[in-house]
This record gives sequence, structure tokens and C-alpha cells, in this order.
Amino acid sequence: MFYSFGLPIPANTLKTAPKELEVNLTWGVITEVEIRFPPRCVGLANIKILERRHQLWPTNLDEWFYGDDETIKWDEYHELFEMPAIFTLLGYNGDDTFPHTPIIRFEILHPLAAMAKYGGVSPYPQVRRITWEEL
Repeated sequence: MFYSFGLPIPANTLKTAPKELEVNLTWGVITEVEIRFPPRCVGLANIKILERRHQLWPTNLDEWFYGDDETIKWDEYHELFEMPAIFTLLGYNGDDTFPHTPIIRFEILHPLAAMAKYGGVSPYPQVRRITWEEL
């Protein structure tokens, strides 16, 4: 399953009062995350992603993702087994003239499909194979 969310950020949105968008994701494993910064953002639109109000990405807490006409994309293995899976997308915009709308995308797979994507074993030791009888 793919989820895609645009985060419209008005001009002059302060870092101390960022625009927020709360999103609910489904049960499974996040296996890929993308953040698309459209042309003319010139590093002025900034994004971070929180899970249950705790910063998840970027990993370094004082930083934000930013870019210009580029997509930041990475493989991930983040379990979403506790429902509801509430994420908050935060954004601020240092542009004094133009609004910007970065796009945030998540790929979420069933745990068995996520393990298959990683060659049949989880990259994390706490995750074990699940037998069909356990399902």
C-alpha cells in the first residue's frame, strides 16, 4: 500500500509554529519513505515526521529535511503494529513570498511481504519469521 500526503505550507510559516498535518497509517511495516520537494522550494520548505508526537525522521532531533526539485527517499523497516498509527507531518517555510507543498509518501507492507523484500529475513533481530499457523 502506498500513502501520499501533500503538506501545503504558507509563506512565512515559522519554525516555532510549523504547519501540521495528522495522518493515520494502516497496520504493517513501513518499508520506504519519500519526501518530494517541488521546484522553487530552494531549501526554504522544511519537513519532519513524528510518530505519536515523537520525532522519527530525520533521526537527528534538531534537523529538518529540505531540498529543491528533488526527492529524498530511503528504505526503512518500521513496524506499525499498534493502532491507530498516528503520524504528524510538520513543515515550516522560510520563503517570504511563495507557499510550498512538499509531498510525503509511505510504502506499507504486510510483515511477511516486508521480510520477503529484505530477502526473507528481517534486518532487525527482534523480528522473527511468522508461520502460517500463527496467522
